[in-house]
Amino acid sequence: MLRTRSVYFSIITLIQVIACSSPQSANRETEPEQMTVLVKAIDSIGSNMKLALYATELETGESISVNGDTAMPMQSTFKFPLALAVLHQCEVQNIRLDTSIQIYATDLIENTWSPMRDSLGTKSFRLPLKDLLYFVTACSDNIACDVLFRFCGGPDQVDSFIAEKGFPDIEIRNTEAELHEVWQRQYKNSTSPHAMSELLLAFYKNKVVNKEHTDYLLDLMLHNKTGDARIRAGVPEGTPVADKTGTCYPDNGPGTVNDIAIVTLPNGNHLALSVYITDAHVDVDHGQAAIANATRLVYRYFAGK
Repeated sequence: MLRTRSVYFSIITLIQVIACSSPQSANRETEPEQMTVLVKAIDSIGSNMKLALYATELETGESISVNGDTAMPMQSTFKFPLALAVLHQCEVQNIRLDTSIQIYATDLIENTWSPMRDSLGTKSFRLPLKDLLYFVTACSDNIACDVLFRFCGGPDQVDSFIAEKGFPDIEIRNTEAELHEVWQRQYKNSTSPHAMSELLLAFYKNKVVNKEHTDYLLDLMLHNKTGDARIRAGVPEGTPVADKTGTCYPDNGPGTVNDIAIVTLPNGNHLALSVYITDAHVDVDHGQAAIANATRLVYRYFAGK
């Protein structure tokens, strides 16, 4: 079982602590108690896996960290900074999102996740940038990802852009095709949850790309099709969640399952939340459940203040 009796106890204890603290009664003594129980409860979820989490309330700056400065494999969560690099290049070079981009038959490889290829076929075609961004962000398409890497000049150019924006701990070294060749390369495409949450924060404040492009990418993430069992599963139904997932379960190695998101709280504030799990010796469903459980604890804490 993923959740042991001690995990259930920790969750129940946390809920009791939060339930006994209304916004009117919370003070400097009760808040540290809640935080201590919260961190212990989240940490206890990660049995048979390595779990790291960082959450920041955008409007107040309050944060929660569980192994938050640990370098973790990004997997497809790197498609979020890739999308930012694409939009930045559009701004710098005055490129419209309806600009047509060539996809070659040689790009349309088999044995990789690609709703774009599955829906449009394996012969060469052209797509507007906005459609490629949709496939990359909302569908996590691996082929569209590498086409956009080519548009930006490769992973090194994307990495340099993100570093110049103030996030050197987000390291982008390989394309999807390169990651598929050797699964251990995932450890080089890495970030700390802290760094990724800070990038989400800067993005939401229009400090990475302009407001038009921020709103556009945020809408794509709100309509993400791959994250229903992760952060979204840990918040009340109908809660706005703009997220990007990442997953790797190789045949000969442990699993990685991630999700990053901007979550809207009941009071209208926003939570930048990054949850990363790697070296998981459980199946993907249990990994997703761990993300949902960790999210549930974080959300209860911030929503109950």
